[in-house]
Amino acid sequence: MKKTLLSLFFIVFLSIPGKSNDTLNPCVRGQAFHLVILGSSTAAGAGPSSSANAWVNRYRTFLQSINPQNQVTNLAQGGTTTYHIMPDWFVAPSGRPTTNALRNVSEAIRLQADGIIVNMPSNDAAGGFTVNEQMANFILIAQVADSAGIPVWVCTTQPRNFSTAKVQIQEGVRDSILSYFGAHAIDFWTGFADSTGQMGPTFDSGDGVHMNDTAHQILFERVRDKQIFSQLIDTLSVPEHSIYSIENTKMKCGTEWDTVFIQLSNVGAPSTYNLPIKWEVENLLQSSVSTEWDTIFGGVNTCESFTQTLAINTSNGGKWMVSASLITTGDSLTVNDFSDTLTIIRQSLPTIATQNDTICAGDSASFFASGGDTIVWYNAMDSIIGFGPFFNTSALQQSEVYRASAVYGEMTFKESLFTTDNSSISYNGIMFDLIANDSLVIDSLALKAAVAGVSGVTAYYVNKSHFGLEDSAQAWTMWGTDTISASVADQFCNVNFGSISLQAGDTLGVYLMMQNGTNLRYLSASQVANFTSSKLTLTSGTGKAHNFGASYFPRIWNGEVFYHFGFNPEGDCATDTLIEAIVNAGDIYLGNDTSIALNQSLLLSLGGDYSQIMWSTGDTSRQLLIDGNVLGAGLFTYYVQAIDRFGCLVHDTIIVAIGQPLSLIERRNNLLQLYPNPTQGKVSISCDCSFKNGYLAVISSEGQRLRTIPIKESFLDMELDLSNLPNGTYWLHLFDEKGVNEYTPLVINH
Repeated sequence: MKKTLLSLFFIVFLSIPGKSNDTLNPCVRGQAFHLVILGSSTAAGAGPSSSANAWVNRYRTFLQSINPQNQVTNLAQGGTTTYHIMPDWFVAPSGRPTTNALRNVSEAIRLQADGIIVNMPSNDAAGGFTVNEQMANFILIAQVADSAGIPVWVCTTQPRNFSTAKVQIQEGVRDSILSYFGAHAIDFWTGFADSTGQMGPTFDSGDGVHMNDTAHQILFERVRDKQIFSQLIDTLSVPEHSIYSIENTKMKCGTEWDTVFIQLSNVGAPSTYNLPIKWEVENLLQSSVSTEWDTIFGGVNTCESFTQTLAINTSNGGKWMVSASLITTGDSLTVNDFSDTLTIIRQSLPTIATQNDTICAGDSASFFASGGDTIVWYNAMDSIIGFGPFFNTSALQQSEVYRASAVYGEMTFKESLFTTDNSSISYNGIMFDLIANDSLVIDSLALKAAVAGVSGVTAYYVNKSHFGLEDSAQAWTMWGTDTISASVADQFCNVNFGSISLQAGDTLGVYLMMQNGTNLRYLSASQVANFTSSKLTLTSGTGKAHNFGASYFPRIWNGEVFYHFGFNPEGDCATDTLIEAIVNAGDIYLGNDTSIALNQSLLLSLGGDYSQIMWSTGDTSRQLLIDGNVLGAGLFTYYVQAIDRFGCLVHDTIIVAIGQPLSLIERRNNLLQLYPNPTQGKVSISCDCSFKNGYLAVISSEGQRLRTIPIKESFLDMELDLSNLPNGTYWLHLFDEKGVNEYTPLVINH
């Protein structure tokens, strides 16, 4: 495995056995196939609101999503019968149609089809052709194709609003196709017919003959589920490796691990040699080319698939051209050994600059961060707590870690809803409805210009459906105007009239009107069509002449709606960093409580960087001398406070016994917790202990008991007000019948 600063190459093995699924089968993805459709009006696209919804076009889209080089040639034409698609040499019986050499099985063979689908729903029965003659035609068509090595799949008849006699013909042909062609028969009948053999109203486009959008979706699914391409695979007698896709995760900003995927397979005999893979990465910004190598060891089995990935550091932004190739031995088609060239364009990640803040206990930290378009602040629980470059924490008693995120782009989710590219009419205006499935904001639109050139566009809206208001100009509100500039005819151009917010369930009627004398494009339809995304539904509507002129219904707008919704804390991309509020926990340390003899002295000294030093004796120097000869015997408490280098008030207390035993000092275990200490009078007291029938006593430095407070609970958590006592050092003594005996010094400094 080879590493460089530019990228890291690593490989992931994904083996998919068998040939059961067109989408997953690597031999299908690694080969390009040509499918020819023979049929009549249903296959030609009659019935759906848009030709894009016809089953053939849906199937073409599906197959080309597997491999863009797959072809579907549709020879279907309205009115076609089985006689029209017979081979060129066929002589039709008297009174029957003659073959159409441009749309028959012979033409499919000339087009070098890999497979043929025949879809003849009902025209033969409409012409009175019997079950036997239809089946004879289907069988001959399949035999002619088979002689050329081309398999045929035959769709059954479809329900149609016929007389009883013709329904019987339809059902007879249906059953015969299913029986004779077996696995090569496609059921276009079941579920579509009512109990009388007529077309069910759910699937009727409106004429009793052709099926609607819903039905064509089901027809497509039934063709797709036949997995035709998996049956067309022709594996070679020698290894035939192929890179059949190169992809990259879609993102706007770069990353340290920007991953490129290639998929490769072997559509021939198993290979047994090690297979080298060569990656080439051209960094256009740096004008440099790097090469990465890796190897698949042991070869690739027939129809085995591998997914390999290359990671590129694109965090600094720029443009890269990436390709991959295989170093093969004995492949018959070396052109398959090379991938397409993938272009990657990335914006650099935002940079973020921050600085930690050290504070005193009880203070708040102030942070500043810069970078990106927006700064987002998070707490340790990863909850958002603020926006903008500045952030102040609450008062802190301990250090806390926060996260600052520099974000590029708007902090919303962005989507669009596209209708169709299929057009049949150029006209001045169009009305349609937008129905919000969730809260969102309409940002802009794209429409299809009929001709090249510059044109003005005016938009109106109404806060309800446009249906019934097509001619009521007074009901509409002007949304705005914009100008488009199309370099060629049928170009989609963006228009922006300002944003409109919609709540879930809202309906917005829209009227787009080109300037007089210019046109946009739309599609003539037989019924209203709905286009739906996760958040928005567009209902097609009405073509309009200029300025609320003549109406033409139904019409499907060629366009796209751009909108945003929700809150996306990552925006287009984001860079995070941790930042800490450090609570200064450092106190002055005078040492452990101690004792000296009457003839000894003790020097207390402050190290470190302190200012504004104040001892309990009134001294302000860095050192304090305790002289036993001067003070005499006794128990003395010394307190010092100062300001440290962070500006925090720090302190410590030491007890010095001069010429006395240390029994009192030895009982100072610091189990009593006092806050604040020093205090101006009020002090909070708690104890990490349990006791029974206890008492808390306040004792002066001379040993006089000033106050005794009974403690009834088994724990201590209270506030004591000693504001009436003068400045000085005192002892708090906690004791009980169980043997608890705790002393802690308290400094009062008003």
